[in-house]
Amino acid sequence: MPSHSKSPLDELLPALHLLDGLLDRSLELAETLHSSGEKAATLPNSGSLRQTELALPPGYPRYSPAQSTEMPSSQIQPASRLGLLQQQFGLSAFDLDGILIALAPELDRRYEQIYAYLQQDGRSVRPSVNLVLNLLCTDAGEKLQRRSLFAPTAPLLHHDLLHLSPPQPTNHSSLLAQEISLDPAIARYLLNETGLDADLSSSCSLILATMPLEPTNLPASLGQQIGAIAQSSSPTHPLRLYLQSTDAVTTQQFAQELAHQLNCPLLTVDLNVLLQQPEQFRQRLRRLGRDAWLQNTVLCLHPVDSLHQDTTSYLYSLLINLLTETNTPIIVAGRQPWQPSNDHSLGMVTIPLAAPDFSDRCTCWKAHLAAAGLAVEPSTIADLADRFRLTSTQIQDAIATTQNQRAYGLESALIEAVLFQSARNQSGHHLNRLTQPIQPRYDWSDLALPAVQFEQLREICLHLQHRHTVFETWGFDRKLSLGKGVNALFAGPSGTGKTMAAEVIAKSLQLDLYRIDLSQVVSKYIGETEKNLSQIFTAAASANAILLFDEADSLFGKRTEIKDSHDRYANIEVGYLLQQMEAYEGLAILTTNLKSNLDEAFIRRLRFIVDFPLPSIQERSRIWQNIWPQSLPLDSEINWSVLAKQFDVTGGNIRNIALAAAFLAASKKDKVTIFHIQQAICREYQKMGKPIMNEAFEYLS
Repeated sequence: MPSHSKSPLDELLPALHLLDGLLDRSLELAETLHSSGEKAATLPNSGSLRQTELALPPGYPRYSPAQSTEMPSSQIQPASRLGLLQQQFGLSAFDLDGILIALAPELDRRYEQIYAYLQQDGRSVRPSVNLVLNLLCTDAGEKLQRRSLFAPTAPLLHHDLLHLSPPQPTNHSSLLAQEISLDPAIARYLLNETGLDADLSSSCSLILATMPLEPTNLPASLGQQIGAIAQSSSPTHPLRLYLQSTDAVTTQQFAQELAHQLNCPLLTVDLNVLLQQPEQFRQRLRRLGRDAWLQNTVLCLHPVDSLHQDTTSYLYSLLINLLTETNTPIIVAGRQPWQPSNDHSLGMVTIPLAAPDFSDRCTCWKAHLAAAGLAVEPSTIADLADRFRLTSTQIQDAIATTQNQRAYGLESALIEAVLFQSARNQSGHHLNRLTQPIQPRYDWSDLALPAVQFEQLREICLHLQHRHTVFETWGFDRKLSLGKGVNALFAGPSGTGKTMAAEVIAKSLQLDLYRIDLSQVVSKYIGETEKNLSQIFTAAASANAILLFDEADSLFGKRTEIKDSHDRYANIEVGYLLQQMEAYEGLAILTTNLKSNLDEAFIRRLRFIVDFPLPSIQERSRIWQNIWPQSLPLDSEINWSVLAKQFDVTGGNIRNIALAAAFLAASKKDKVTIFHIQQAICREYQKMGKPIMNEAFEYLS
């Protein structure tokens, strides 16, 4: 859209002078038809009606000033706002005159008084269709012909430039009685004012991208790409871009920087909010296209994935119409690849947007930490950049949070710990609605496992700590399309420490841990299981978290011969989960009580398999000694080795026994003794349905 050298009033004044002349002649003609003592807001008597109203032919303009005057639209220049409006929406000169009549009260309220007088009603301060036709038509034939310009399909109403409403308090009236009002967006455009349509404000935001993004907020390669795209844009070939990205922040930054380089505002639209009222989707999309042109914006629509689910739907066709008919740069964003319509004339260009890589994140952490005056070791910056796949905005927020805590007396020694906590707090919010967050409490000293399993868990941590070196620095990411994340299977009886091990890994790496109960995710309805899993992995993509899929037996099973569609679909569900785990660039852990139930073909796709055996006597002894809090009053004479030898239980059983014994001691206001432990052991064995002989306690006292 060309820039305007004149102010809105300078552009409109010549046309408004002609409108004033038109109204002046109308008032003069009106005075000759009304008796000198008659008031415009009252009904004339029957004699006056005979002399004035019935004396005119049916449909004849009452005032007919247009017979001998030049129309206001003749003074509209093609490069003016009103002239561009005419070109964009295919308006006639008559349409422009109608818009000017409706616009005049926005500039001066004296026009309201004139319209009320001419319509003989003090309440009718807005022009009616009848008044506009009377002012602009020369005879009854033209007046009848011009009625079609106020039809719903005519440009004025089709593009929501004008609105018709019945006069109050009348609810039903003829077309001639309908009052005309100028759409607020059109009024803002003609008066060079900014702002959004009130009906769109809940789903849209207008950003004046007057400043470029900070270099630390935008990777250099992406900035160069945006510059090349901006140079290729032209008024005759407006941009049509599809940003395929899982990172909403990077998408927003791309759109904002492109708008800045095009010297345009950015109008962003949340399609999910817009689709909450599908019956209004068509009208709102049309208004969006119109408002984007009016305010000379780059239009960004996101996310489009819900519309992509059915490209044959009516709603999707409305989106295609917007892309086809709107003469302004448009960006569409989504997670899935663009689904083309049957109309291949869009010229949609797909641009995959990856989240900032390790190098970009390191640069961003360094720059913003330095700006905040926080001194952090380079190794810590590398760990933060490697473990947390944050955007530049999230990194800034994490640093700002740490800086605020330092202002409240945070010790320098704790800055790194708070940085990690602040980084974790930047993600995972969507996962909280789909999973159960677990606060890690255990560390390596709490694990009682054989050396082999202990080393396997250490290796899992090493794979996560050094993935940048192996995949990016050494180039393994160019050799692998999938499998860049770490997936593991923890197998063993209940209570052997599978969940505890996941907590130890999460605490060691300072990552969040989320538990997903697969028995609740699996659905009997075809397609629902994949939908549930897709939501979890989509939310986890930016959560930088460890996913713990519990109760894998509910989904994994020994594959047998496929007998029906349900058997076939069960295998599809398993394959889908493994595919998502391989694509997930974090740690995903499956737990199972029965490893033998898992198919070998599935097991081969897992990078780690850790067997959690029942604890040995020595391991049970360690668990018995380590399970008690330091502040708990405990009898020092208890023989833990004998307890471990006499009772072949898991770590989970020992935890339950210790907790029950503590409550028994608290009820007696006593320290925990062997007698409390004996009673708690009896209760645990009853719960397990196992008999216990009194002889088992002989060596305890």
